Amino acid sequence: MKTIDYSNLILGRAASKTAKLLLKGETIVIVNAEKAVVRGTKKGILEKFLRRHGWKAKGNPLRHGPKISRMPDRLVRFAIQHMLPYRRATGRQALERLTIFLGIPKKLEKASIEKWDSIENMEKKNFLTIAQISTAMGLQKKRDN
Repeated sequence: MKTIDYSNLILGRAASKTAKLLLKGETIVIVNAEKAVVRGTKKGILEKFLRRHGWKAKGNPLRHGPKISRMPDRLVRFAIQHMLPYRRATGRQALERLTIFLGIPKKLEKASIEKWDSIENMEKKNFLTIAQISTAMGLQKKRDN
């Protein structure tokens, strides 16, 4: 089992590397998924994700359509899933070996966590984190009561 820290990693490159490991049979646990980075202009990134969130089916646009989540961990899963042959048995089995967490859970605090420095974001501007994208798509944080 490999535990990978996604904080400040470029989402597309990290997702493709993760998909390759999953296809080889590895079990992968991702922590800090909300801190993954998408590079580009802020306007362009938000347009892309909001357009993807608003997709409707052609058959009946009022009732059906692909449901794209606003949750940060599910956006990361979506990116990894679409780099796998997820409609075949090998892709579905590979996706079952993937676990994604927001932050670092207590049971994994003492585990050895890998950090991929080769695909880390070095830009100072022109990027958004997955948490910022989720918030812009309308995700509301839970209030502590």
